[in-house]
Amino acid sequence: MLKVGADEEDFLELLVANERVQNLIDRIRARGNPTRQKQALLQLKQAVESRVTYAEEARQAGVVPVLTRLLGLTDDEEVLDAASAVIAACSGPMATAGKVSTYSYEGCVVRIREAALGDGLGAKVWQVAHMLCLELAAQRAAITHMALAAAGSAETEAASIAAGATGEGEEQGEARQWDGVRVLELGSGCGVCGLAAAAMLGGSCSGAAGSAEGSAAVHVVMTDVEGPVLRNLRACMHLNADADAAAAATAAADQQQQPEQQQQQQALPTDEELFDDAEEVEDFGADLVFELAGGGGDDADSSNGCGGGGEDRAAGARATGPDAWERGNTSVRLLDWMESARALDEGPEAAAVAAAEAAAKGGPDMPPRVALEERFPLIIGSEVMYERAHAELVAAVVAHRLAPGGGALLHCAVRELKVFAHFAAECRRRGLRYRRRVVVPAAVFGAAACTSGVLLDAATAGAAVGTCTAAAAATCAGAGGLVLCPFEGLLGRADEYEGGIVLMAVDHSAAPCEHWYRDDWEEVVA
Repeated sequence: MLKVGADEEDFLELLVANERVQNLIDRIRARGNPTRQKQALLQLKQAVESRVTYAEEARQAGVVPVLTRLLGLTDDEEVLDAASAVIAACSGPMATAGKVSTYSYEGCVVRIREAALGDGLGAKVWQVAHMLCLELAAQRAAITHMALAAAGSAETEAASIAAGATGEGEEQGEARQWDGVRVLELGSGCGVCGLAAAAMLGGSCSGAAGSAEGSAAVHVVMTDVEGPVLRNLRACMHLNADADAAAAATAAADQQQQPEQQQQQQALPTDEELFDDAEEVEDFGADLVFELAGGGGDDADSSNGCGGGGEDRAAGARATGPDAWERGNTSVRLLDWMESARALDEGPEAAAVAAAEAAAKGGPDMPPRVALEERFPLIIGSEVMYERAHAELVAAVVAHRLAPGGGALLHCAVRELKVFAHFAAECRRRGLRYRRRVVVPAAVFGAAACTSGVLLDAATAGAAVGTCTAAAAATCAGAGGLVLCPFEGLLGRADEYEGGIVLMAVDHSAAPCEHWYRDDWEEVVA
């Protein structure tokens, strides 16, 4: 079976690797017992060569410079060989950290570059994220309508005007340029859900239902709090924008090269039609008639829409630097959920302190933060609650950031029932209505087996035993010579969670969303 996305096994392995690697490095650094140091080094060599997780953790722990110095301090060939092997193994994850995975959700393609799991939980695509993307794909028209309808309320417009007037959180040169509906993604991580939402709800996916309505209206603000995750998220945003721009340029070039007889042309008028009222009609030559009809001239290409317009737009998109935090209808922003908790409980000054602390922890290259007063008609998120503290913070950020009349759509695996029971209580305390529906992974992935999955080259797909069989390749559509392999990572895994997997709908009790895209929610009572 082909494994798609990170799961609990990966996370537990990371915890074990972190503890063991740190212990071995401490023993290598300790002085006074060369034999013990050598044993630790040999054990580390075996660990990093056998599991990439250990190599990632060793790199994160700074073992490379330690062993580089060691190479100049010893003549022991076994130590030299082991140190060199560890350095080489740790260089592997660094060299391959930029590997791109390509996912397709009912024809909407999203490209993601995952980082090391040690960079944070958001460095990997968690499997429940694919389920949220499939929900967005299946309900794209209805969800787009829901967001637009919620944004059309007077309360939402007033909140947007207030946020735009302050401009708080936007650095100079990063002023917000989007006046349409802004969708907030919580805990974006690699951005697979946010990027999929921008394409689906924004209408850029081919064949997207409701694309005409969404294409001019939806902008997705992807957020996280950890510096490495945010910088990788920015790279993923540009990766998709570059690919879309290149595809647009290719499509424009293909259209321009179509045979002239296949292009629609306006029929040329006859002499009688041109000069019906004239007393005498001169017999014009064909060349002159063509000129009268608008043919020829230096600007012929630009008038038919098949000239350089698409290429100019693609070039303009590429001209946006890779360090920019906004591209097209997507942007990356810093959002610390603690900021919302403090804003609600202590006021804006305390919230500003929380935001400053989060920015300082992330390093020098950080995005602008979301303006404190900005509210969103639609909030999405996947795998945002792992522990009790998360339940409190998610309830706070939804209560703070969700516009009156808007809705929050969250998809999570219920690892501990008590965490979600606490979330229900926090929602009630914050004035939120919390509803949900239990989702069966096998049903979700089974329904989309031949329309959605991970796109692989033929060689990789052939090596995926039990997933991308010849029959699947023949029946499931691919793209660009790639084979579409269905999502199977979560099949049979729902029982590993106490409460299964749930799709949650949250809105304000006093100002509920009147346009929910589905009506099969189960009320949750705290």
